[in-house]
Amino acid sequence: MVVAETEPYLLSGGSEDPAAWASTVLLVKVVTRYGRVGWGETLTSTRAPSVVAVIRTLAKAMRRRDAHNIEINGLSDIGWTSTARCT
Repeated sequence: MVVAETEPYLLSGGSEDPAAWASTVLLVKVVTRYGRVGWGETLTSTRAPSVVAVIRTLAKAMRRRDAHNIEINGLSDIGWTSTARCT
């Protein structure tokens, strides 16, 4: 499953929303090179702009990579390191 496109969509209740910290949702659309589409979602609290920036950075790093190849996708080429290992 090679990633062709990743796009974050930030949905917010607006600045007048009394609970703006709880009403911001981030949707992430991922499209494979064969046109398969997947969606993810999360609440971002007050860190929405930072989370969107991270998603955009990861999207650039993952473009044209096989999402199932966990070992090769260590993302060390963009300065990310992880101690987590999948078995």
